[in-house]
Amino acid sequence: MTLEADEETPPDAPFGVGWVPERTVRRAAGQALGVIRRIPALAVSSRGGVPRDPWILSQGSKNACTGHNGAQLVYGLTGTKVSPWMLWLYGRLRDGASPETLSNVGVRTSAMLAAFRKHGSCYYDAWRPGLAEFEYDEPPPSLLRLQAQRFNLSVTPLYERGARLVDLIVDALSRGRPCGLVVNVDGGFDRAKSDPVGSESGPTRGQHIITPWSFYNSPSGYVIECVNSWGSGHGDRGIVRLTAERVGQAPFACVANSVA
Repeated sequence: MTLEADEETPPDAPFGVGWVPERTVRRAAGQALGVIRRIPALAVSSRGGVPRDPWILSQGSKNACTGHNGAQLVYGLTGTKVSPWMLWLYGRLRDGASPETLSNVGVRTSAMLAAFRKHGSCYYDAWRPGLAEFEYDEPPPSLLRLQAQRFNLSVTPLYERGARLVDLIVDALSRGRPCGLVVNVDGGFDRAKSDPVGSESGPTRGQHIITPWSFYNSPSGYVIECVNSWGSGHGDRGIVRLTAERVGQAPFACVANSVA
């Protein structure tokens, strides 16, 4: 497992969230159904996932989870580590933020994808917290922007809930494709350790997108293991396990198909 800390979070500051729903939701059930038809449910093994070690980062108190999910999707498909912070910056601009007064706000998945296509992202080690020249609200130097890799990241939204959504995600992971999954951050998720987090309970402090990476079949059903962006001190060294019931409650999910 690769551990890299993006930002130190003060003990009294909660971890950031930052997923923003789309302005217009288009139902595409046929598109989602096409993901699972290729492999019958019985052909899925009891364990599987992306054939690459998880990459553990921390967004700290910044609402940058969508940029981190985008970077994780590209890493899962290609092994290339790009900066989630460049995606977050240009995603905020895409969502209409003023370049002069960028604030700590989240972005839509579509804004992250557009940022990838138009601006790309430089290598992670070239633009991240801890570097003297790094700024959360300033673009990287012109040379890094010129060297940024533009990716046409193809993502399929999954407009399903419950057991059907779980099956779609398990099918995608069994073929080595990382996913995006939005969770409502309740107390159970905030306090996650090594045990799977169950159904939503109590108030939520925001919506947060994480990256389903692997799965296994337990006596009580599938457990989905997700790469979170809150560092190695959260969950099980940065991995959060969710029960099938919790996954089925997700307000949004997607599958990364390819990178061009």
